[in-house]
Parts: sequence; C-alpha cells; structure tokens
Amino acid sequence: MLGIEKYELNYLNSCDDVIKLHKQTFNALIGKSIDSYFVQWEKNENKWNEDGPIIILIDGKQYEFTAYQLEYSLTINKIDLSDPLDWYGSGDEMPLEWKKNTFKSINSILNKPITKIYGLEYGQEPNSHFVGFELEFDGINDCLHISNGLDCNTMKLHRTIADDRNKRIEIKK
Repeated sequence: MLGIEKYELNYLNSCDDVIKLHKQTFNALIGKSIDSYFVQWEKNENKWNEDGPIIILIDGKQYEFTAYQLEYSLTINKIDLSDPLDWYGSGDEMPLEWKKNTFKSINSILNKPITKIYGLEYGQEPNSHFVGFELEFDGINDCLHISNGLDCNTMKLHRTIADDRNKRIEIKK
C-alpha cells in the first residue's frame, strides 16, 4: 500500500480514538523535539508525492501520518525507510525515494521542544471526521499542521482556528 510493501494503515475516526489509542504516547512527546522528517519524493518530477506517508522522527521513534481517501492513519515504527518504494507497480514510471528535511519552512521547527499536541476534526456532529494533528513548539507562533488534504497529505506551518466546523482538541493527560 502507498508504495510500501506490507504496510497497513491504522485509521482514526475521531479525537476520542486518538486519545484512547495514543494519549500516553503523545504525552511522552511533550518537551521532546522533532529530529527529522521524511516524505516520499518523485524523482522524475522532482516533487513531493503528497499521497505517501509523512514520517516524523522523535526520540528514536517514527510517527507515520497518512491520508487515504477521507480517512486518516497514524502508525508508529511500521515503515522501514531502507525498503524500496514502488507506487502500485509503477516501477521506473514513477520512481520514489524517501527525502529527508526537504522543506525550509518546516525545518525551522526541528529541534524545538513540543509543548502541546492537538487532534483536528472537521465537520459538524454527528458527521465530523478526524483529519489530522497540530504540534505546538516553544517560541513558535505557528504549529506543525499535518492533515488530510482530501486524499493527500498536507504538511505546513499553520494554526487552525477552532470554530463550528473546525475542532482543535488538545491531547493531554
């Protein structure tokens, strides 16, 4: 799946799911920093393959964020970055590689302590969907925003403003 042999997504449907499954994991990240990140890179087009997972390395662990259709997935330490990538059998037509720390704007938050982590939901009850995460950093106004951009990954520095459609729920003890 997604160019990665034997990779299986772990769908999250709500912030409640995230809190049940990952609260302890995310609480342990407070005070730690992102060491590096990887995205799938299309070599022929020299651009980010937004359909592939975003991998963030923190304190020796890989946090693998993936948008797939309208779903969102988080896995931990499930992708081997040394394994070859093959986008659904496309081979040389779409050669891929993992590219490290490729966006200058995102690089500004590397090695900054994480202060808070939020889950993001979009829509109105009962039809809201889990769409991603925001990580806040000490001394930085914007957050690292990783979300589902409608069947592709979005990663940018941005702070979601909560309103009747956008929910920003802190994942905490």
